[in-house]
Amino acid sequence: MIVYVESNFVLEIARNQEQAAEADEILGLAEQGRVELAFPSIAVCEPFSTWGYRRTDFARIRSEVERAVRLLLPAGVTFEIVLDAGYVAQILTATSARLDETILRMLQTGTAIPVSSDVFQRSLDYRGLGLSKPQDAVVFASVVKDLEARNPREAKCFVSKDAKDLDQEDLKQLLRRHQCEFKPNFAAGLAWLRAHLSG
Repeated sequence: MIVYVESNFVLEIARNQEQAAEADEILGLAEQGRVELAFPSIAVCEPFSTWGYRRTDFARIRSEVERAVRLLLPAGVTFEIVLDAGYVAQILTATSARLDETILRMLQTGTAIPVSSDVFQRSLDYRGLGLSKPQDAVVFASVVKDLEARNPREAKCFVSKDAKDLDQEDLKQLLRRHQCEFKPNFAAGLAWLRAHLSG
């Protein structure tokens, strides 16, 4: 049984988000050899830029809030937004460490699907099916390309929280041709895996 994941899987665990426990359990099942984990190779690179953007956004938002408050205050009144810099630094450091650890665990356990010229060409076609973001089209093309090389009778699941773009009937039909189900969140993906493992 194969479970496909992408960069939002990495970020879910690293940022300890709402379904981090479910995502981590999926990774744990792969580490135990109970399922095979596969992911587009860009899924281990993209989270670094996403995390970098979020860190930059934090600094920008703080600056904008300070500027907005200054516009509201009467002349001569001063203020300062006080954040516990040590606490913020701890959060940023811990998240960065979890990001590194999660990617290392994935690379040690799973299969990174390379991005080839064929995958990229397919991604251009998938943009016409509603995948407007190029990186989503490359992820989807990578998964479909890998599915074509797999045993057609083996159970497969593609789990992504990017349901807005990926949860479309045309795309799900492409996955189903290869015995692959789409699950729009990690709790649903884990439930699917548990059902198949117990059945």
